[in-house]
Amino acid sequence: MIKAGQIDNKDHAQLLSNYLHISEIKNQIECNQDDSWALWVFDSDQLGEGKSITEEFLKNPGNTKYKNASILFEAQKERVAKEEKVYRRNLHTRDELFSISKLKLLSVTSFLILISIFTAVLTGLGTNDSLNARIMITEYTQNPEGTHIVYHKNLPEIQQGQIWRLLTPIFLHFSLWHILFNMLWLKDLGHMIEKKSGPIFLAVMVMVFGISSNIGQFLMSGPSFGGMSGVVYGLLGYIWMRGKFDPLSGLFLHKQTVIMMIAWFFLCMTGLLGHIANTAHGVGLCGGIIWGYLAATLRPTKNFRKD
Repeated sequence: MIKAGQIDNKDHAQLLSNYLHISEIKNQIECNQDDSWALWVFDSDQLGEGKSITEEFLKNPGNTKYKNASILFEAQKERVAKEEKVYRRNLHTRDELFSISKLKLLSVTSFLILISIFTAVLTGLGTNDSLNARIMITEYTQNPEGTHIVYHKNLPEIQQGQIWRLLTPIFLHFSLWHILFNMLWLKDLGHMIEKKSGPIFLAVMVMVFGISSNIGQFLMSGPSFGGMSGVVYGLLGYIWMRGKFDPLSGLFLHKQTVIMMIAWFFLCMTGLLGHIANTAHGVGLCGGIIWGYLAATLRPTKNFRKD
C-alpha cells in the first residue's frame, strides 16, 4: 500500500474512501497517533488518480457527489454481506448432501439433476453401449484392432434431425464420483443463478454451455465423452466474473472455491485422473467468464461525475 493523502476528520476520511471504492480504486484509511486519518491506496498504478481525487476532495468535502457515492457504496457492502450470508447458509456438510428440502423440486436445477441420475442408472454409468450410442453426439465403433474408434465427422445423425444429440452428452456419466461431484456443483451453482435470474435464464445458459462444450470436445477428440462438467465450469466462470465486477448482482463465490475449481481444472489436464473431457471444461469456463464479464460490465450503473 502507498499513502495517497491525509484527512483530519474521520467522517470525511470515510466519505473519501467510499468515493474511491466507487471509482474502483482500492484503498484503506488508518488512524494516526495525532487522530488524523491516513489514506492508503493498494495499487501503485492508481496512486496518481488517488492523490488527484484526494486533493479535489479536500477543496470541497461537502460536495454532494461524495455523499451520494458513499451511500451507494454502503448499500453495495450491505447487499454483498447479505448475499454472502445466504451463500454460506446454502453450503452443505456431508450429512446434508442432496437434501431434498434444500432444493425446489419444480426447478431447472433439480430437473437437470434428476435427468442425470436417471440416465446414469439407465446406462449403468456408461456401461450400456447401445443406450450410450443414442445419447452421444454421434455413434462410433471400435476398429478391428481395438486401437481407436471410427466415426463420421459430419455428424450424420444430427443432419438427419436428431439435434438433441448436441446437448444430451451432458447427461452421460461414467462413474459414481463423476456424477456425484458434477451434481453437487450443479446443485449449488445452478440454484444460485436460477434464484437470481430465473429458470428460463438458467435453461438457456445450460444449453449454450452444454452445446458449445460438446462441440468443442467432439472437434478435439471425437464423440467418446460425456458429463455435466462443461456446464458446471460455465456456471462457475459466469458467477465468478459477475460477482467480481458487479457486486450488486447478488452472485458470490469464495476465493477458496475458485482456487479449488481452477486447481482441479489443471489437475484434470495432467492425465493423472484418466480420460477427461478437458476441452469441454475449457470451453465452458471461457464461455462463462466472457458471459459473466460482459453481463457485469455492460450492466447500466449510476455514474458520479468527477467535477
